[in-house]
Amino acid sequence: MGQNGWTLGVQPTSDRGGFEGPPPSGRAEVCVSSTRHGLWACLMAAVPKDVVQYKKVSRVIRKRAEAGGTGALAVVFEDGDEEECDLVIGADGVKSIVRKALFGEDDEAGGIGVSGVGGVMETPLPSRVADNKAMVFTFGRDGFFGYASGSPAQANSLMWWSTFETDSLPSKTRLDPDEIKAQLRQRHGAWSDPVVRDIVSKAEVDTIYPTWALPDLPHWGEDGIVLIGDAAHALSPTTGQGASQALEDAQTLSLLLAETLKKAYVPDPAETDGQPADASRFGKEKDAAALTLKLFYSIRQPRVAIIAQRGRKFDNNKKTMSVMEEYAMYCFLWLINHFGSIGKLVIGDVNSQLYGWSARAEVEKALANLASV
Repeated sequence: MGQNGWTLGVQPTSDRGGFEGPPPSGRAEVCVSSTRHGLWACLMAAVPKDVVQYKKVSRVIRKRAEAGGTGALAVVFEDGDEEECDLVIGADGVKSIVRKALFGEDDEAGGIGVSGVGGVMETPLPSRVADNKAMVFTFGRDGFFGYASGSPAQANSLMWWSTFETDSLPSKTRLDPDEIKAQLRQRHGAWSDPVVRDIVSKAEVDTIYPTWALPDLPHWGEDGIVLIGDAAHALSPTTGQGASQALEDAQTLSLLLAETLKKAYVPDPAETDGQPADASRFGKEKDAAALTLKLFYSIRQPRVAIIAQRGRKFDNNKKTMSVMEEYAMYCFLWLINHFGSIGKLVIGDVNSQLYGWSARAEVEKALANLASV
């Protein structure tokens, strides 16, 4: 939508809603909106209660064998405890401690000039959301506003977010909640959508979240250290793919490790001419891990790069603009939503690209290509 109330387009959120071509067979892959807590609760429900231990990591180090160490990696915790390990997976976000072990301070995240506020309200879902199971995105001259169900419809939980241009990173020590709320109402209080006006009139906010970006990293892992999710590729919230791509990273890495370690532990007789061997052509544990990290990057980086590039194209649509720029944006969004060929030319066949991807299929393809070399 536009802030003036124009409906600029409606897009299905499944792999059956691509711009062209027949829909894939089988069950549809559908995009689902969720709060962060909702996603966390789903993950924790699948993990046994005492498996996860919470300790703050201060750094990751390599214990050099020539200096009297074992040559292994070590995770050092804030309380001084130290844990040696063979593999460190850095799923620790955009300000990753693990990333510093790979790249030092050279590849730190920086702001892109856009920040956001948001929250969750207990309220009956608007009909536009409840009747269509929709997420509503509204673009305007002074920023962007979105809202959607954050839980099953019967929970009456509405999540919302406002994104806007900021000249500098907000200071945690100088945040004034009353000023944040006043700015929110100033940006969106006169927008045509009554749902937006109602939300901003009732919203309670006390912090601002900058949008971070990472420089393109030359790799995501080596020597037993690997990055996944925002630690490797901080995607713009515009993509709506931060959690999804982190989960795809985790699945891809797990599948690769399972296959390469299996071949290290249990050699395939076909690959060893039926002769006993300690490990297959993939090598032992460290070689298997090294191969996994190489294949992981080759599988995941091209996909994530396309999604990141698409997000950057739309980030400017959330910044302050003139009236002419506003209506030019409306025309652009209307065109790509109503003419599939234009949309595909500009941003690609988004639905099939996002929801038709299979980690298992990509891993099998990569291993098959490796075996044929």
